[in-house]
Amino acid sequence: MKKICILFLLVSTLLLATVFANSYYYERYDTDRESRDTQWVSIMPKQCNNPWESSNGNENSQLRNYLEKKDIRAYSIVKIKKDIITCSACNCPRGDTIYILIDEDDFKKINKLGFMKSASPNYSIEKERNNFNRNFNHKFRSRFETEFFKKYFPTRTPINKMHEFTMCYEFYDGIKMQNRCIKLP
Repeated sequence: MKKICILFLLVSTLLLATVFANSYYYERYDTDRESRDTQWVSIMPKQCNNPWESSNGNENSQLRNYLEKKDIRAYSIVKIKKDIITCSACNCPRGDTIYILIDEDDFKKINKLGFMKSASPNYSIEKERNNFNRNFNHKFRSRFETEFFKKYFPTRTPINKMHEFTMCYEFYDGIKMQNRCIKLP
């Protein structure tokens, strides 16, 4: 019985060490990939007639296929959606921004397609949050003003939910590409 417990403990320790080693490798790989000669680019897609919408699949795979046809490798695709009011005409923006991590050598090619140099999406999210917090605090400086606003101007949306961001990203889980979307506070 004692040998079985020791064997179980040894096997579970090795299993945990393997899992942590693999997760560290993937995190390190992603960091190394971004620190190489890569560049984030961004585009604000229109409501319709985006050039990558001609192929099948979800938007990330359509965009990846479109860029591969143009001989541009996309390492990472991140979509950040802002809850803003937009028009529904084809030439109006949808209200989201797509960020793509590419090789710096491919920038001239992708720039001709309408993409612009950009900071990393994490920087853009923090910048938007800071701008919102600054504007929000400026409007409602004191607790009294906030309570007054809640009492006399009730909204269906709570005050802390007035400005939400959604971030969608694509990652490889070892078997296939996965898509995830999360709401950012």
